[in-house]
Amino acid sequence: MALGHVQAQDATEYFDGNAYNVLLSAKGNHFWDYNQMRMYVPSAPGDTTGPGTIFTSTLWIGGIDQAGQLHLAAERFLQTGRDFDAGPFAEVYDSTDAQYNRLWKINKSELSQWLVDPAAQIPPQVVQDWPGNGRNFSPYNESAYLAPFVDTDNDGQYNPTNGFDYPKMRGDQSVYFMFNDNKSLNTESGGAQMGIEVRGMAYGFNCPEDSALNQTLFMHYEITNRSGNDYDEVYLGLWNDFDIGNSQDDFIGCDPLRNLFFGYNADDFDEDQNGITGYGDNVAAQGVKILSGIFMDNDGADNQPGVEQGEYVNGFGFDDGIVDNEKIGLSYFVQSGAIVGPTTEPAIAVDYYNQMIGNGVFGPITHPSNGQPTRFMFPGNSDTLFFGTYGDTVAPWSMGDSGSGGLAGDQRALGSMGPFSMPPNKTISFDIAYVFAQSEAGSMVAVQKMKNYADNIQELFDSGMTPCGAFEPEFALGVENITAENVWKLYPNPTTGLVTITSSNNAAFKTQIFNAQGELVANFASSNTTQKVDLSNLSRGVYFVKTASERFSQTQKLILQ
Repeated sequence: MALGHVQAQDATEYFDGNAYNVLLSAKGNHFWDYNQMRMYVPSAPGDTTGPGTIFTSTLWIGGIDQAGQLHLAAERFLQTGRDFDAGPFAEVYDSTDAQYNRLWKINKSELSQWLVDPAAQIPPQVVQDWPGNGRNFSPYNESAYLAPFVDTDNDGQYNPTNGFDYPKMRGDQSVYFMFNDNKSLNTESGGAQMGIEVRGMAYGFNCPEDSALNQTLFMHYEITNRSGNDYDEVYLGLWNDFDIGNSQDDFIGCDPLRNLFFGYNADDFDEDQNGITGYGDNVAAQGVKILSGIFMDNDGADNQPGVEQGEYVNGFGFDDGIVDNEKIGLSYFVQSGAIVGPTTEPAIAVDYYNQMIGNGVFGPITHPSNGQPTRFMFPGNSDTLFFGTYGDTVAPWSMGDSGSGGLAGDQRALGSMGPFSMPPNKTISFDIAYVFAQSEAGSMVAVQKMKNYADNIQELFDSGMTPCGAFEPEFALGVENITAENVWKLYPNPTTGLVTITSSNNAAFKTQIFNAQGELVANFASSNTTQKVDLSNLSRGVYFVKTASERFSQTQKLILQ
């Protein structure tokens, strides 16, 4: 734990959609208020009295341009400056950028309630404010599309009031944010600017019946190279300052084959310390799991898994019969913040980059068993394929082992993915999960329980479905419990005036027609399954036809030519 400069002007928002209550930053330096940790788990909305697990969590990214120069953006405690600013990449920045110094928090319940009858209700404020489109015009030239949305009227423009477009969220609660390293110099790392735009969504499920899911915070990231540079040897780092309750008695470790790294209580009782609540005898483990990695560069092959340099046994899509769908898993894991040695605190850009490529600040990371370079520190006995040592058989290595070089204390750790390339306008995406578990049977039992939870989360993520709903929920516009047996059909569409509406549920229904401004312009009733409507008296344009029976309703777009 360390203190940075207070950044009072930075917008923040809590995710509190399940057992997590965590503070998120518009500028991507999450889980603290620039003074104290604000990641509480298990917790309830608004509860900031309990213990937590991570002091702060940030992204690092760096690569080599076509001239051989290193570009890098990375943050830790903001003690020497910062590398990221809120909002998308733009060619010009001015006072109007204040609109981006915020996060957009939305609950599935409020979105669902509005979409039952969007024409008759004012959209929730966050729906109105959702940054679906960027200012894709001079002098800003932002990305045309920013926050994801469902384009109901298929016109490419986010318009919830007239077009009934709505945010494309995840889970039961989503918090969207975006930041860039282009607005100002990278004064925290000292790296040359990359010119990247980062778009992120934190989300989760309120699902008490599934402990693993209810104690998981998901993050989806998309990063676009908006510069003119063609980057090679790019690495992406996930840096975390683990504070598992009492920050002074923690260990860290990793499980390479699970794409997982973690912090955990070093002993079986976690004391309170300097006003910070510990976990007591119900000790905890906090994992960071890569659920979906970054695409490897295309090579025209269905790559086979392996443990040699440039190969992966923990990747995604390997040896599945599909060409060029392979994704990189956890590539390196290092302690980042030891008092001395190669894993000491990075000071300049090349230090950050060296830690991401597993070389440490002052030299390579070596395995204590044979003194040879290794990809992963403290894997315990989990690396059964010896991926970290390139196939060389070595003894287990945990932080608490005698002679391991790891002492209990305040731990900072970096998991990274790479290498890959990022030519201009390329977007990479990846998904991670913060997985939490506790046990009264000891710290290593808590670690194993967390690993089991992580396995469960991976299975749910791969399926796209959870016991409490889909990862990407779908909303039927203007529909309440609609099924295939009671869909109204509307034809012809487009029309010059005459429209026929048919129902398959053998029930009387009424029809309301709204213009693009949401104003009711026509109202009809039908006593049978077919209704013919003459709209030739209306102006040409886009209309919305709402049909409803006693139990069901449906809204469809109609184009009048």
